Amino acid sequence: MTETHITDIARVIQLAIAPVFKMIGLMFVAGRLALIASLLAFLREIFLAVTSARNAVRLQLPLQRILSRGTEQSTPTRPAEERVSK
Repeated sequence: MTETHITDIARVIQLAIAPVFKMIGLMFVAGRLALIASLLAFLREIFLAVTSARNAVRLQLPLQRILSRGTEQSTPTRPAEERVSK
């Protein structure tokens, strides 16, 4: 009789604790997914920063074009937007 009583108590404890472990497991998985999502957002920000810096280097402002010509006035230069689009 005591063996059946102990088995019943163990079953009640198991039924009470099992949802807690499931919840901990689900929270762990959700945490991992949130970490992956934040890393992807961080990598996207880095990508956007690098591409915008590259575009800024390629872009020539009117004053830069005038200064880069020096004394040559005969060779026309195209704006950076036209060079990038082709």
